[in-house]
Amino acid sequence: SGGEKQRLALARTFAKLGKIILLDEYTSNIDIDDEHSINYILMNEFADKTVFLTTHKPYILNKVDRIVLLDKGQIVSMGKHEELRNNCELYRNIVNSA
Repeated sequence: SGGEKQRLALARTFAKLGKIILLDEYTSNIDIDDEHSINYILMNEFADKTVFLTTHKPYILNKVDRIVLLDKGQIVSMGKHEELRNNCELYRNIVNSA
């Protein structure tokens, strides 16, 4: 299934860790329990790594150090979740629609 393929791809990524981890919608096909486990690992076990990720899930965005909001390939805004929620209409719309 898609979820099994996604978990396998994540396991390969985590097994070959460098200093930078790139993840694109890394939980899109994962069930909620596995998603929480993966996020725990990212936030705690890999705290010394630089992680770039794409996601539309507000509860993940709330935990990251910096968010870079892109629109049509251009940087629209950067900051923490609360800053963007308070100061950027596009970000607020995305979070409210999720």
